[in-house]
Amino acid sequence: MPAKVFVLDDESLYGQMIAEFADLYHLTTIAHDDASNLETLLTGIDDFSLFFLDLHMPKHDGIEVLRLLESSGYQGKIVLMSGFDESVLASAYHLAVTQGLRVVDTLSKPFNLDKLRGILAEFASEKNPPNLPVRQASAEISKLSHEMVIKSLYEDRFILHYQPQIRLVDHKLIGLECLVRLKGDQGLIYPGQFIEVIEQNALTNYLIMAVVRKLCEDYQRCLSQIHEVTFSINVSALDLDNLTFPDFLADLIAKCQLSPQQIVIEITESRAIEQIKIGLDVLTRLRLKGFHLSIDDFGTGTAVLSNIKNMPFNELKIDKSFVDRLTRDGRTNQLTQDLIHMAHNLKLMTVAEGVENIESLNILKKLGCQIVQGYYFAKPMAAEDLMSWVAQNQWD
Repeated sequence: MPAKVFVLDDESLYGQMIAEFADLYHLTTIAHDDASNLETLLTGIDDFSLFFLDLHMPKHDGIEVLRLLESSGYQGKIVLMSGFDESVLASAYHLAVTQGLRVVDTLSKPFNLDKLRGILAEFASEKNPPNLPVRQASAEISKLSHEMVIKSLYEDRFILHYQPQIRLVDHKLIGLECLVRLKGDQGLIYPGQFIEVIEQNALTNYLIMAVVRKLCEDYQRCLSQIHEVTFSINVSALDLDNLTFPDFLADLIAKCQLSPQQIVIEITESRAIEQIKIGLDVLTRLRLKGFHLSIDDFGTGTAVLSNIKNMPFNELKIDKSFVDRLTRDGRTNQLTQDLIHMAHNLKLMTVAEGVENIESLNILKKLGCQIVQGYYFAKPMAAEDLMSWVAQNQWD
């Protein structure tokens, strides 16, 4: 996707301002102040990889534009703008995220020019937009059949990248999240493009086998040199419907030098609730075998507190969508504080994911969050790169 900027704002002065700042970074900008013929206006929008969108316009508001962007499969980055109070921006932000759109920031009018400059500078510095490999991979994965997924499993094309988890009280490396990738012909393919295929074809056990096997290989080769860390593995909630899953997983772990006490099983909040009847049996047995249990993406699903408190989790992960809003949305800040306090009352460890800047880190520390992960410390990386990162940062 070319580095071009699109602005839709009925106040033309804002479009001109954005264009002038964008020009400083050699970015081409097209600005429109009339949204009356919206469908025509958005024709060719995929040519623009950054979209500044005003929410309040006289004929078509920004929510309608977001709806059209969702239906067209727009893959570019979006910056939402509004002169209304922060609650409107916050609501629009969360709506866009649930629609699968890539909202990277918000701007309250009148603009903070330093913030505008920062958004454009970061965008201009990205010579290879991060969504490009994903779009290539998506085209490839859309062709994968049941047989091709099995072939990928058989050919051992799944690999693990590890993202460090840092304890805030002493900045010690205490955990690694194991993130699965598929080696495609055009580059890495990410879970969003293949997990559904695996779940639809009842292949989740085979994927867990591949993940644990890769973890054991990496652990025996080099990761065992990092002491006193846990390894977090994402498990499909479909496995909670399988009463033999705890024995299956324990047998897999027993075949290498890892113990259940070193493994954290992450399960997405809403899917855990869906499987609560049989899932409670499976989750309890996993805990009895020594595994740690983490409820992932908390706050984004439909969990009922009475259900959560009756489940044997010992860790709660705060979703990136909360962390992203901490520095600019007071309501999200308060809600995150409430989640952390609730977790502490339930004696759950709290882990915030998607921490990308010192401001968010300091807020989470003040709110009492115990563990963080995100690009501020390190991106997910292969085992060998992780070992170099550990050595350079003297974490161990």
